[in-house]
Amino acid sequence: AVCLPPGEYSYGYVVDGVWKTNPGELTKTVAVHPASDGGMGASKRVNIKKVPQAPAVRVYYSTGWENAKLRTRWIGKRTDGADGEEVKTAWKEVSLHQTMARGLDGTAGGKAWKFAVVDYIPDAEDDPFNPFVPLELEFYPFDAASKGEDHPAAGGNYRCSF
Repeated sequence: AVCLPPGEYSYGYVVDGVWKTNPGELTKTVAVHPASDGGMGASKRVNIKKVPQAPAVRVYYSTGWENAKLRTRWIGKRTDGADGEEVKTAWKEVSLHQTMARGLDGTAGGKAWKFAVVDYIPDAEDDPFNPFVPLELEFYPFDAASKGEDHPAAGGNYRCSF
C-alpha cells in the first residue's frame, strides 16, 4: 500500500523490458528528458492518478464552555453505482481550540470564540469497500464537563454543505 498526498502522479509498467501503460486508465504524454538546446525532448505515454485534497471544514463557535468539543460525522453519497445511497460515518469527537477572535465591538462579550478543523479521514469504523464521497459535515457542540449540548433552535444538528 502507498499513501499519496494530494496531487497528480504519473506511472507506467515495465513488462519484459518494454514500457507499458494501462489503456483502461487515464493517460497523457509527458516529457522524459526536456530539451536543453531548444529542440524536442523525448516523451512517453504515462498513466495519471489524481489524488484530490480531502475535504475539510473549519468550524467556529462562540461559547462560555471551557471544555467545548464537537461531535461530528460526514454525510455523503456512495459512488459504487448504488444509486447515490446516502452514507453517514460514525460520530467522532473533535476538540475546539481557543482563537483570538473578538465580537464586533472588540470584546468577547463573556464568551470565547473557539474553532476546529474537521478533516475527512476514513478510519477502521468506515467501510473501505463502500466508496463514499463526503458532501456535508453534520455536527453539534457539547461541553465535556457538564455534558450539555447545543443544537439549532429548529432541532436536529448543524450542517455544513460544500
